[in-house]
Amino acid sequence: MVKLLGLLLAAVLLCAITAPPASANSITYTYTGNAFTTTSGTGALPSGVSAITGSFTMANPLGANFNGGIIPMSFNFTDGASTVSTFTGAFNMAVATDATGAIVEWNISIDTFPSRTFAIETVNCGLALCGFSLQTDQTGYFTRPLGSFTAGAQNFGSAGTWTSNAPVVTPTPEPSSLILLGSGLLGGLGVARRKWLG
Repeated sequence: MVKLLGLLLAAVLLCAITAPPASANSITYTYTGNAFTTTSGTGALPSGVSAITGSFTMANPLGANFNGGIIPMSFNFTDGASTVSTFTGAFNMAVATDATGAIVEWNISIDTFPSRTFAIETVNCGLALCGFSLQTDQTGYFTRPLGSFTAGAQNFGSAGTWTSNAPVVTPTPEPSSLILLGSGLLGGLGVARRKWLG
């Protein structure tokens, strides 16, 4: 009986040692957009407007096949001239990931409402996230206090790229792992029973 308990304890320790550790660190996802290709409006854009770049930080990785809205711990997006890093107005942050946890679709739109002086948007939507296809990076500037559009820059049809410090998710065949653990435990019980009976 003591050997049986020893075998069970060894199996539990082996599972605990080989299990992936829980993430205690925050995960940062970083976006690098492509250069703007067109401008719109009658006003002048601020000097430095070039492309959308930025990042957001989550307490935990998004994980494999995630699809939905997020509320990050922090974020920071810029068009090269202006930066937004707080939710002061209207915002939408939604992403979809693939089987490895990498961001493959996104819809991030942040507006500096109520002052309505600056807005930034990066979208790479498909059927999974938006139900339609759209790729665009846009920035826009507005007059105060009315908030009417004066100038903007866009890049239609050329999505940027995401990187992160999140661990890569590798699909694990859980049923086979459980079968292997169960058969090992049953084998150990069989050996112990045989020794006990005879």
